[in-house]
Amino acid sequence: MNRDDKLLYHQIHPAKLAVDIATSAVSAWLLWRGQLWLAMLVGWLPSVIVTSAMVRWMDFSRQRDSRSGRYVAHHMSRQATAVRLAGQLVMWLAAWFHAAWGIAVGALVVIAGWTYSLPSWRART
Repeated sequence: MNRDDKLLYHQIHPAKLAVDIATSAVSAWLLWRGQLWLAMLVGWLPSVIVTSAMVRWMDFSRQRDSRSGRYVAHHMSRQATAVRLAGQLVMWLAAWFHAAWGIAVGALVVIAGWTYSLPSWRART
């Protein structure tokens, strides 16, 4: 498996999902409390470290061969990744400005980035 494949399939590994979800929540909470630099450190550093370690040392054949792996291979374009990042940025801005509704909107954008092609993908399988 080459580096590009690893970068694609690591996104659906349970450990990576757990790190990303946890750091998103904690960094939003820190932003709500006005701790910008700590929030950005928590929001970015663990994900970068975990991604680097996973891509270097792990094999993602199991993820690639799963139903989720087939979906990600079809769906996870740079545009979908950009939508997910945009949703995270919306959540962070909303947390900074104490807008709970904005955090919910950002979360929905992230979910849309993961699932927008799900209906067309299901029709193909």
